[in-house]
Amino acid sequence: MEWPRPSLTADHMIYLARADGDSEVVIHRGDGPADVYEGDDVVALNSPGVEKFTTRPARRDITIKVDGELYHPPRHRMTPNEIISAATELLPSQYYLVRIKRNDERESYQGKGDDEIRLRDGMNFITVSVGPTPVSDPAFERGPNLMLKGLTALGYAPTLMPNTAEHVVFDYTVQSGPHAGRTFKLGLIVPPDFPLTWPSGIHLSPELHPLNPSGEHPKGCIHKEHAKPFQDGLGGQWQYWSRPYHHRGVLNEAVQSYMTHIWRLWDTQ
Repeated sequence: MEWPRPSLTADHMIYLARADGDSEVVIHRGDGPADVYEGDDVVALNSPGVEKFTTRPARRDITIKVDGELYHPPRHRMTPNEIISAATELLPSQYYLVRIKRNDERESYQGKGDDEIRLRDGMNFITVSVGPTPVSDPAFERGPNLMLKGLTALGYAPTLMPNTAEHVVFDYTVQSGPHAGRTFKLGLIVPPDFPLTWPSGIHLSPELHPLNPSGEHPKGCIHKEHAKPFQDGLGGQWQYWSRPYHHRGVLNEAVQSYMTHIWRLWDTQ
């Protein structure tokens, strides 16, 4: 059949195929592994010619992530409050659930704690406090420790560069834009008072753009000397993109907000 739009959701495809509502869509493109889509996942129809899609029953036994920890839900439909109670030691009255979707998009369930979610294998959630965290709380973090814990909760494996206190390094696979699918090593110099002060940009290896100390994103303000600490400490070829993040003040979801900023940098290449 012909579809007049450049995309549609997996649910729409399942409906058009008259498949069971709990099915998932499987797409084979090229020789790589199949892509699996479910529910409100958006399927881009950007390949020339005819594309082939199949449906199959969704997995019975599923695994999701909550704050970076694996959890095996006992059923496919649970409320955010039930997930928080079962998968963490937190109180639903003090936290709400946020889903990290494809392309690092966020779906908040704040105020929807009793609405059922149709759970699917591989879903990723984080919990967010409904109010400010007291300074006396041992969970209160700032600076590099906050960045490290936030990145870990999002599924990354960050580390501090040896012999440094503020240089955070992690592998990042580009999710959209012309470089989608490529993996770079990213370095952030995280101020001690983060998120009051944000990293001034990203350091990456291998190098991508020619050096250009002036100009605008995506190919302007590309520096070499600023990346020297990462190149000396880790080897390889590094460059620095000066890309200030202009949010002011503290966010309950500071690390997620900053990673959305990074996603936009790659999406707009």
